[in-house]
Amino acid sequence: MEFNNDYTSAGKGAKHRERQRRALVRDEARSKPNRDQTVAAQSRGEGTGEKGRRQRPHDVKDRIRRLHLDHGLRFDEMCARLKQDGYLVSAVTVSAIRTEFVQALKLLISIGLVDPDELEKHRRKRPRARVRLRA
Repeated sequence: MEFNNDYTSAGKGAKHRERQRRALVRDEARSKPNRDQTVAAQSRGEGTGEKGRRQRPHDVKDRIRRLHLDHGLRFDEMCARLKQDGYLVSAVTVSAIRTEFVQALKLLISIGLVDPDELEKHRRKRPRARVRLRA
């Protein structure tokens, strides 16, 4: 004798509830897992920065600003370098953050708080960022 007291197989909408349950199980079997949670993505190091830790928004912002400040990279070079370092950032994000930083830097130069000669000297001391661009 079965002691089923939850009434899932009885009552006015039993067939409808059973169809819904089957459809839900079928949809779960078909759905793709989240890209960040897959084993393959973790083995490739996606979703992490260059040091293997999870990306945080301010880390990405700092990296974009550093790339421009240290190397003066163009937009396409910066996107390629970030991808090479393992950052998952859209081109729109890179463009917005870089443009905002460039404008702020130009303002600081025009006011006189940043010396453009010192900035160039700083960039010359840094090794040129090696970037592989698609041909």
